[in-house]
Amino acid sequence: MPVKEWLSEDTWKLVQERRNLKRSRRESTDNQRHYKYLCRETKRRSQCDKGTYLVLTEYLQGCGGSTSAKENKGDLRQCAEDHRQIGTQSAHC
Repeated sequence: MPVKEWLSEDTWKLVQERRNLKRSRRESTDNQRHYKYLCRETKRRSQCDKGTYLVLTEYLQGCGGSTSAKENKGDLRQCAEDHRQIGTQSAHC
């Protein structure tokens, strides 16, 4: 499976847990419920991660392509503050 660069580590852990549970989901109704929950949660988190990734890439393109442009100007603190603000805005998925 190709690696999606926008997925967070927590989302990847959910994907792995879902894959492991997929084999035993037919053994009990609890496994089925938990598998369905993991499917929904994985989809929700991956959509949120992708939205965050797209917002950050748009922001970085607006900064001149990378954070190094701001670092050269001495605005590292401002760049970090901007990233924090973007992260909190997109965290409300």
